[in-house]
Amino acid sequence: MDTNATGSSRLPFRRPTIVVGTESTLLGHPIIAPNQATQAGFYALDLDLRRAWDTRIPGTLADHAPAACLRSAWIPRQYTGPWREARAVHLREFLTDLVESYGLRTVIVPSADGTRQRGTSLGQLAREVMALGGLRVAMRVGPELLLAQPGSHLDHVANLRRMAEEWDLDLALDLTAPGIEGWEAEATLMRLFPRLTMVRIRPLHSPDGARSQEPNARIGLRSIAMLADQAYNGVISIAPSVSPLTRWIPAGSRVLVSTALTREEVLAAWDRVDQYDITTWQKRQQFG
Repeated sequence: MDTNATGSSRLPFRRPTIVVGTESTLLGHPIIAPNQATQAGFYALDLDLRRAWDTRIPGTLADHAPAACLRSAWIPRQYTGPWREARAVHLREFLTDLVESYGLRTVIVPSADGTRQRGTSLGQLAREVMALGGLRVAMRVGPELLLAQPGSHLDHVANLRRMAEEWDLDLALDLTAPGIEGWEAEATLMRLFPRLTMVRIRPLHSPDGARSQEPNARIGLRSIAMLADQAYNGVISIAPSVSPLTRWIPAGSRVLVSTALTREEVLAAWDRVDQYDITTWQKRQQFG
């Protein structure tokens, strides 16, 4: 709600940008087609390329520009196996085309985990694409990895934020992996600000509309409440789970039912905080 709506000098309350998170086929095409996302009320995609064996020119995206804005893309740390150098070249061409034609703004790379790389590193590739202008590189924050490390995962999160500050990187919190039951949602978010610009969650509902009882959904719900309280205005990606079969063929629109329900719940959380702030501000104005 803006200042004109309240008739006051209260600062405007900015809501987050909500996008559809989609994995890709083995050749890098989005499993959730852009026209399916648009029909569900989403106008941007968050594309996960980490399981794509190779990438080509955006394929199905080409039929929907410019309405099919692609906000962000997740890439692996390295390519291994046959033709890895050629695949890295294809990925660079793919990302360049996404920046120039489809509005790509952020490339998300894995955080360092101390393991030795044996293939073709993609970190330099991300920095080269960044030089195109207007593109940011974000470092993935993976709860499943941080919880598996010795010591407090809160300390690990704080270290990642300091690393991001030193390298001028953004942070992207990925809450979609399994095994994150021990994640302290509220405390970790406070350690990620102000570098946090992307949060990826699973839907909070099942396709029949019932509240999901999955651990990822519960942690996602707590994170959304905290983000709303802090007036977070970055990107929230809602990424439905997909079956292995859809890595070969695009998914049907049914996967977007729970995604659309989650979007409405996310927006409602921000509206509640906004309304509370308006009421509090008005009382202070009235009583001094």
